[in-house]
Amino acid sequence: MSHSVPFTLNCLKVEDNSPLQVIYDPYAGTLKYVDGTDVTPLKEIVKNIENSNIDYLCDGNFKSTDVEDNSFSPENPKNKTRTVGTLKIQLGLKCNYSCGYCSQATHLSKGEAFDTNISDARSFLDNLDKWIVGEPRQIEFWGGEPLLYIKKLYVLIPELRFRFPNTKFGIITNGALLNDNITAFLIENDFSISVSHDGPGQPLRGPDPLNDVEVLRNIRNTIKTHTGKFCFNVVLTRNNHDPLVIRKWFEEKIGLDDIPVNFEGVVNAHDNEHQQDALFRDSDLLSIQERILNVMFNGEQKDIISFWPRISDFSRSLATNRKASVLGQKCGMDKEDNIAVDLLGNVMTCQNVGPNSKHLLGSVYDMENVKLDTSWHWSTRESCMHCPVVQICKGSCMYLEGDEFAETCNNEYNYAMPILATVFYEYYGLKVMNIGGDIRRPKVKKKINIPVVSA
Repeated sequence: MSHSVPFTLNCLKVEDNSPLQVIYDPYAGTLKYVDGTDVTPLKEIVKNIENSNIDYLCDGNFKSTDVEDNSFSPENPKNKTRTVGTLKIQLGLKCNYSCGYCSQATHLSKGEAFDTNISDARSFLDNLDKWIVGEPRQIEFWGGEPLLYIKKLYVLIPELRFRFPNTKFGIITNGALLNDNITAFLIENDFSISVSHDGPGQPLRGPDPLNDVEVLRNIRNTIKTHTGKFCFNVVLTRNNHDPLVIRKWFEEKIGLDDIPVNFEGVVNAHDNEHQQDALFRDSDLLSIQERILNVMFNGEQKDIISFWPRISDFSRSLATNRKASVLGQKCGMDKEDNIAVDLLGNVMTCQNVGPNSKHLLGSVYDMENVKLDTSWHWSTRESCMHCPVVQICKGSCMYLEGDEFAETCNNEYNYAMPILATVFYEYYGLKVMNIGGDIRRPKVKKKINIPVVSA
């Protein structure tokens, strides 16, 4: 599929508000004036991600795959390798919460995940050498709610830490089951701990674990002592998408300044029928841009963990003329060395699905025949091939299709647009007013206006 002609960005110069047009081609990675000469940044492009002291599991889960031609589809699947970079161990999909926008809920309700037991955990460890080569960069432990499977974790973690002393370990939990013993165990094994919590939007997830005085005390102490390896993960939803309001809520609730808050991004549509309270409506989409631009242009973006990886990555893409053809998916699960498995050795599309479904890719004990045949690379989607923010969004969820992909794509588009505007403002001295060109939103073709926020 060929992409459209480059996009015309109609801008105002920050220095004097005079109009200026620049031509941006995200597929060639070029930024030029209308006369064809290159646009150079006014100040040095970010070389390293700010807040680099925050560990990997708190970085917005934002990974890039810089390998030429990453295209894949069910008809042209990718393989997986035994030399694992990221190993995601799914313990099961059971959860003690019922989040209103849960990406796993539809898979749980269909019984797609197998129940496993302690003997399965021991067998998993016993057979590890039969399929994995070398030491993974990171191992993540997932549910459902992973702490519901604490007995399995007590079996798995010490042995995996012994075998892989240099591997980064991480876990994402809703926090309700955290106690001093569990937290001490995780810290002893050098874990990154992420608590999924939406601040003032928590009612969409369920009860607020921070209302439990012991959980609150435990988390407050963890923030103080486990520096750089704890964060809250927030999903932006229709009635909860102001980063400053959310961050202030955490500071007041925890009673500390500089709370590590990471915005995973906007809600994805995995089950439209049951997610209506969370999903953005058309009238809400500009509000995302306005709220995030307010954070960016008032100089508070450096206090938000998840914005800087995106800002840094996009700014570097412009500085290096990075072609879009090298980009993998945002989640990174299209990479050959990123693998999601359960304790029976089933390989799945990602940690949010179950193997008793179309998302079973094969077995770790037959890795040569594992095929990622459930998903689509962004380059196979028309909207992505006609999109000015593809270098920022990187395709959204790779296995969604139809209405669910269209809904998610529109949310991600409006989340990425302020990132584009920020980079042009910060590094090129340009306020992007609107973008012209053949922009093809799912089922929609329109000119996108970016709200103007005074610096």
